[in-house]
Amino acid sequence: MTDMMPRREALRLAALAAATPSAMALTATAATGPAQAETRAAAPQRNDPPTPGSWIVKPFANDQVTLGESLFSANRDRMLNFLRAYPADRMLANFRANAGLDTLGAQPPGGWDDATGNLRGHYSGHFLSALALAYAGSGDAFYKDKVDYMVTALGQCQDALAARVGEPAPPPKPVARVEGRFGRAAKLDGPQYVSLPAGIVSGLDDFTIAIWVNPAAITTWSRIFDFGANTTRNMFLAISAGSGPRFAITTSGGNGEQRVNATGQLPANQWSHVAVTLSGGTGTIYVNGAPVGTNTAMTLRPSSLGSTANNWIGKSQYGDAYLRASVDELQIYDRALSQAEITALTTSADGGLGGGNVAWYRFDEESGESAGDSSGRAADARLVSEPTGAPGPSLKTPPSGRPTTPAT
Repeated sequence: MTDMMPRREALRLAALAAATPSAMALTATAATGPAQAETRAAAPQRNDPPTPGSWIVKPFANDQVTLGESLFSANRDRMLNFLRAYPADRMLANFRANAGLDTLGAQPPGGWDDATGNLRGHYSGHFLSALALAYAGSGDAFYKDKVDYMVTALGQCQDALAARVGEPAPPPKPVARVEGRFGRAAKLDGPQYVSLPAGIVSGLDDFTIAIWVNPAAITTWSRIFDFGANTTRNMFLAISAGSGPRFAITTSGGNGEQRVNATGQLPANQWSHVAVTLSGGTGTIYVNGAPVGTNTAMTLRPSSLGSTANNWIGKSQYGDAYLRASVDELQIYDRALSQAEITALTTSADGGLGGGNVAWYRFDEESGESAGDSSGRAADARLVSEPTGAPGPSLKTPPSGRPTTPAT
């Protein structure tokens, strides 16, 4: 078998090959501010394959297109400004973390590209493609330099992973205990969550679930709690659905959800008390004792879900990003507390109510994988840390043609 070109070299050549002999008016006239072209790289000779004469629609080069002043040129300039300003190190953060390298203080982009998202790395491919197209259209070496930086850094990640061939996966780090709102708290950081006993809410109709949460970040769709069997039958409280927390319950998947949407985002890096109640057909979300969202047409309840085995704090049935937050005083009641009672829970650990009568997790243990149930029902929970890495790939030797420029 012949040696294949390393992917990083293919990316470089793609950026160069797409460049045109004379740059189209992509940035020559309309780009201003940070997107203004400063350095024009000499474009390489094009060597495109011949176009069959029978083709009615034929390919054309970028230099054959000129954008006049329009919405299109304005959006082009906006994208060029973004490509200039957005830190490449953020697009590289997940790759470096996975390879055990320094992330240089950069955080991943978020959303699908969160540190624990199942599609992490996805945005980076689009970003590289956009940089290559920006260079092809403008000839501005800034964009090519950014491609070179990223490809070199990805090569360093590949080298680091190759060096770990045969090593076992690193052990998961335990869930830390930190100062809580009352006593101690569990700090969920990365692929960590709390697993409650199977069926813990299966017999409930009216209910209250209350918890203190101190988020390190507000990541859309991360779960404060998610109780269910799968993506078809579940009920969850997302820390944000875009504009604030959302409670939803369904027995028929996402399209069948009955929802309560809260107004206003929770603040990051400070404690908030969040509670969800269901009383008859009325579902309510409370934040710090105040109602912030209500739905008076609820017909589903926890008992509608049947037996649930996946009862989690900080983890989603859908594979959304894990919750990054400290959690404290999780209480589950078999009735809907009044607003006055929920307000009382913000003043002390049990608010004078004696604690949740279905379950009450105080997270006061100093260490270990167990969170004791203080309700008297012995429904202890388990603190779970999932592996954060994997054994090195089955690569025998580094690919040839590796760039040696350090990504600094």
